[in-house]
Amino acid sequence: LDQFEWTFLNEQSSPWQRAFEVKAACVGTVELRTPKAKLQIFNANATPVFNASEEIAGVLVSFEDVTEIEAQRKDLLKAFRELEMNKEQIRRQNEALKDLALRDALTGAFNRRALFEHLDDCWCKKETFQQGIIGIMMDVDHFKKLNDTHGHAVGDIVLKDVARVLRKTIGNDGFVARYGGEEFCVILVDRSIEQGIETAERIRIAIETELAIPY
Repeated sequence: LDQFEWTFLNEQSSPWQRAFEVKAACVGTVELRTPKAKLQIFNANATPVFNASEEIAGVLVSFEDVTEIEAQRKDLLKAFRELEMNKEQIRRQNEALKDLALRDALTGAFNRRALFEHLDDCWCKKETFQQGIIGIMMDVDHFKKLNDTHGHAVGDIVLKDVARVLRKTIGNDGFVARYGGEEFCVILVDRSIEQGIETAERIRIAIETELAIPY
């Protein structure tokens, strides 16, 4: 057997070598590439044979050809991995779709539906907060006049800029949503009234600094 070029998949030596050394039955999976370069895979079972003096006279080895079974197993593993990848892609796509469904298409802020869902979730968890839930409502002054004077395209730019400044100012500290039209809402959880007032003032200053047009 050792004259053939074996590859031992799960051990450094052959099952028959190990059986001879440990004087006990050994099993293992081996590969053999035939002269025609065809790869064959075997499960090898090696059992030591003892003589009358209880000395090893040799090793009896049986081979089970599992080439096709191994090929099928590899195909199944490949299919399983592809399935897992597809499941992960579907999960990411579903998350992206869910995010799109909860986002305002114009401003990128959360929409009214997402706002109410977030408020429901916060209300259910309110007993775990040491402080309260803060809601800051705001709108863009004279927005109708802005649209009538400069057109809705300019109005859209203003809404997007307001939402951008809100998200930049709030960061991860709160939830920014477009309530409707030119109205926006910020939700803060586990915050005091004083912290809510301070956040509202930061928002006002940020909009005044970044968006107000000087006359």
